[in-house]
Amino acid sequence: MQSYQVRTHPSYESYILETRVFDGQIYKINKPSELSHILAQCVFNKQGEFTASEISRCETLSDSILNDDKLTSEFEKLLNFLFWDADTVVYESVKSGSYQTILQDLKSFSDY
Repeated sequence: MQSYQVRTHPSYESYILETRVFDGQIYKINKPSELSHILAQCVFNKQGEFTASEISRCETLSDSILNDDKLTSEFEKLLNFLFWDADTVVYESVKSGSYQTILQDLKSFSDY
């Protein structure tokens, strides 16, 4: 199977750099950025497969994000940069904790 890389939306890249946080030693991306990155990595680079540790981290991040209106808004914006019109499919999968079905749900989405 041939492998290739596709650049993310430039606005996505800008957002991640603009919202990173310096913790005294290194820069870390914020929670919405981290969750969106894990989702994209697993969906696009790992054929929809999430490891147990990735699911655990997604659940931890989503619990924090979905209970904060500002973080939820930021997360939805990032999903739109990555998944375009199918952003709601991914968002609903995250809300329900259905990580392993995201790729299949995207393939079934008629407008994707």
